[in-house]
Amino acid sequence: MIHTVTGMVVRWANYGEANRMLTVLTREMGKISVGAVGCRKPKSRLASGAQLFFYGRLMVRESKGRNYLASVEMLDAFFDLRSDVRRLAYATYLANAAETFMLEGEPNEELFHLLLSAVAQVCYGSGDPRDIRDIYLVKLMDLMGFCPEVEHCLRCGKANEPAMRFVPEEGGVLCTACAPLAGRPISAGALRIIASSRWIPLTKMGSLKLGHYREEIEDALLGFVRYHMDTRFKALAFLDEIEN
Repeated sequence: MIHTVTGMVVRWANYGEANRMLTVLTREMGKISVGAVGCRKPKSRLASGAQLFFYGRLMVRESKGRNYLASVEMLDAFFDLRSDVRRLAYATYLANAAETFMLEGEPNEELFHLLLSAVAQVCYGSGDPRDIRDIYLVKLMDLMGFCPEVEHCLRCGKANEPAMRFVPEEGGVLCTACAPLAGRPISAGALRIIASSRWIPLTKMGSLKLGHYREEIEDALLGFVRYHMDTRFKALAFLDEIEN
């Protein structure tokens, strides 16, 4: 059986003398594993499609329960990422996060387009990739149904005050009357940016500047992700090393 899909390569592993196993996030089939046989040979016509962040159309042949790459048509390869290690690291983080939620054989077109748009802006845009990463996380959590509540106290329903407490285990913010010492303090300005990140168009993610709110936004979001996803994306340690 032959399938033609549009997808992005988010991970690969070499096997055998000239082969590569690809993890591809696709619009039509969700996450799939595809064997690219012979792609590491010098003149292989599959070589371009077996690279990290290849984006294009892939013809996939299914045989005995496994997928094999038959041909590729490149739409983009985001080559500029390879000349900027910081942007490459952030793009890898985005891919790690999307791969965590994209299920095998289950299409999620919204998630696919969120990843594609974010990687394109990290690669080609003028915005800070760190800001794009944070906005992407908000959109990703919103899409998957566990975005933090950042506009009202979760206990009493009071609208945000100048000083609120962000409590990951509660699912968002609490006012100081309900939880004077819980979680960590977070400003109303930071909460407004998190809230607006949910609604900003995908193509404008690079235009929203976090400014001096960045540190408290990141503390809140990354703490929330760690608590609710019980995972630490592989690229995060590398990002920490780059930024620090």
